[in-house]
Amino acid sequence: MITLFDNYSQESWDLHYSLLSSGFNHPTIVQTDDGFLPEDVYSPYEFFTGFDQVVGKPKFFNEIRVPKFWEITSSVHGGSITDRHIKRATIVFSNPTHKRFVKAVEWLDEEGKVFSIDRYNKKGYRFSQTSFNDAGKAIVTCYYDKDGKEVIVENHETGNSILNRNEEVIIFKNKIDFIIYYLKQTSFDCERIIYNSLGLPFLVAYTMKHDGQDILFWQERPREDVPENMLTLLNSSRYSSKVIVQRWDSYTKL
Repeated sequence: MITLFDNYSQESWDLHYSLLSSGFNHPTIVQTDDGFLPEDVYSPYEFFTGFDQVVGKPKFFNEIRVPKFWEITSSVHGGSITDRHIKRATIVFSNPTHKRFVKAVEWLDEEGKVFSIDRYNKKGYRFSQTSFNDAGKAIVTCYYDKDGKEVIVENHETGNSILNRNEEVIIFKNKIDFIIYYLKQTSFDCERIIYNSLGLPFLVAYTMKHDGQDILFWQERPREDVPENMLTLLNSSRYSSKVIVQRWDSYTKL
């Protein structure tokens, strides 16, 4: 059994804590890695880049590499990188922000728009970089190992992912295939999947075709319609999952 989250939000943390408190100590996996996941939470990015085997500590704000004569300043809320009077980047701190550990550096062009974001992890390494077009839309995200070698490339326009592993290049047409490949490469028991989103976690479970063992913890607020993926789940003859609605008002509306 595994728990599969899209991201480690407050709702995900609440469910994770409740499951642990109830004696369910199976692996918890998050499909979006911000670099600062708890030690008992896994991600495919940490696995393939090898950072699950790396020891380190978060990068302090003044340890960011910048050109000579550029200045790094900070407050408890965040930091800035400036070239004389021109702001070149915004530094985002991890929580709690007063420790001033770097979570991301948002690099700015001459017009002050973000053109790329470097993300750092709790081990102190730059583990990913996202590039943006002139309209501010994310184009490509690259994930690196501790030596700065490119391991995963995600194309946000096509949805494709490329994995460089063991001298082999593997191409995935979408993130569903990428996550399923990751689950098959681990020793996790995936006979039952607990998930809290009708997005990617549901699509992964649905594609893997489990037979009545999965559980959706529905955490959304009340809405006027029934989501398409919820209708797919309820009407499917090839996949079944229990649905637990955690909000009373959402339950009565649904």
